[in-house]
Amino acid sequence: MDRIAVDEGQVVKIVKDKSGKITREVLTKKWTDWIDYWAVDFDYENRPEVIRIVEDGKEREVWTGNYIFENEWQSYRTRRPESGTDQWRTHIREARSV
Repeated sequence: MDRIAVDEGQVVKIVKDKSGKITREVLTKKWTDWIDYWAVDFDYENRPEVIRIVEDGKEREVWTGNYIFENEWQSYRTRRPESGTDQWRTHIREARSV
């Protein structure tokens, strides 16, 4: 029986073998173990979120108070098959023309 659980803020793998012996392995040893993907929007407040509302047959645009996040830079963790270790791959999106 294998189980994955969260115990005191750590992800642990709990294994019970055929003889009934239970072992625990902490899978999250440092804070970066919790992160698989992250992204950056260098100009976040440049794109306010605007919605269209129709009232009495008239359409108007209203700012929601939020901004649209555009993923301009991202990095994500992948598993290297030959070594079994993690590596980070980075992608930078070209700036969009306005």
